[in-house]
Order: sequence, then structure tokens, then C-alpha cells
Amino acid sequence: MWCRKLIVPALAVCLCLRLPAEPASTEAEAEAAPPPPAALHAAVKDGEVIGREQHQRVFMYVGGRRLMLVVPQGYRAETTNPEKVVLVNADYSCVLSFRIAAPASAAATPLNAALCRGWLSARLGDLRIQEEFSLAAASQSGPAFEVSYKVDGLSRSGRVAFIPSPVGVLEFSLAASPEMFQAAKAEFHSLLLGFRISDANGRLEIISAQSES
Repeated sequence: MWCRKLIVPALAVCLCLRLPAEPASTEAEAEAAPPPPAALHAAVKDGEVIGREQHQRVFMYVGGRRLMLVVPQGYRAETTNPEKVVLVNADYSCVLSFRIAAPASAAATPLNAALCRGWLSARLGDLRIQEEFSLAAASQSGPAFEVSYKVDGLSRSGRVAFIPSPVGVLEFSLAASPEMFQAAKAEFHSLLLGFRISDANGRLEIISAQSES
């Protein structure tokens, strides 16, 4: 069971608070229901071939903007679900995903960390937050959480970031087996680093795969 570890430039990480393991939220937060996600119109496109590696990107269209994700090497993109894009490695021990967690009306800056905790608790249930900090993508930053939880009795480790944007609150997530979690975090940071959203004029910056890596 192996995940390729990419060497990526460090993301801008704001204040990092290391919290003791504890229940993820108050009762009020746990009752907060996530808003319906926006539909994604996603397509996978082949990019450059470098050596023997075929680079791929996922292009999406939401709310009049174009969005782009870079697929990490060794992962496969799944776009059949209109509400999210899922990237999985060969043995499914690491899963990356992207979706619009809330509409643009909820994408206030800065985002309310307590509200984001509530969204997580409503979806994952038996959740424990190990760390709470901030991460950045597309020149915006927002609350991020390192979590542990169980799915069908299996322990999972995860990292979730909520980023404000013109099309809504972006949610980037990582779910991995505890053994693969540390290595998978490099792929997660690479996903954030390579994410792009078009400007008000429709211009979408696409950099070379060599720069992305």
C-alpha cells in the first residue's frame, strides 16, 4: 500500500492551533445542516506528457467561473457524481475530493470556523478534531481541520479545508487509512497548490505540469 509523495512548495499556513483530541463540536454546531452543494460540470482533460507520465487536469464550470484541479500522479479522477470530484489512488487507501460546500452567499471572509465545524459534524457524525488551523488556495484562506473518524467500523484519518470563493465555499478533503495519512498529506497540499479559478473576465491561469509539481 503506497502513495506517491510529491515534493511541493509550502502552502501559506496561517495560525495553527494544536488542540487535544476532543469531540468536534458543541451541540449547537452538530445540529447545523450543510447547505445543498452546487452542481459541478466537470470534465477530465489530458495535459502534458513528461517522461512516461500523462498529466491530467479536471476542468469545472460553476456560477459563471471556470475551475481547475490538477490530478496527482498515481490518482484517477471520478466525475460521475455531479456534486463532487473524487480522486482516488490505485488501492483506494487515499481519497481526495472537491466540492462546493455552500453557495456564494455563505462565502464571507473570513469564514466562520464554528460553522464549518458544524458542517463536518453533520456529515461525519462520530468525529474527533485533532488540529484546527488555516490553509490557502487560489489566493484565499479559510478554516482547516485534521480529523479522525470511523466508516463502517474502519478508522480513517482526514484533513478538510474550507476556502471562500466567488462561486461559494470550496471544500477540499483528504481521507486515508491512518498508515497512509502522513504521506497522503503531500498530495492534499499539491491539490490546493494547483487549484485555479478564473477571474471576472473569464481568464483561467494554467501553468505547466513541471511548475505544478
